[in-house]
Amino acid sequence: MDYYSASFEEDLDKLDKNKTYFVYCGSGFRSGNALSMMEALNYVEAYNMLDGLAEWKALGFPTTSD
Repeated sequence: MDYYSASFEEDLDKLDKNKTYFVYCGSGFRSGNALSMMEALNYVEAYNMLDGLAEWKALGFPTTSD
């Protein structure tokens, strides 16, 4: 989902709030904000990747690209 989309929070509100979500971005800032929105929308289980993909890669963990 596009965090910068004008309908981002509305789009979040349409998802199944009872599923588990893992939220990430490049640095962890946008995903942290998204997680706050999800909490306000009463999601049951959502997690944020702290420090984002940049830290993930710096630690040597694998990534894939399409």
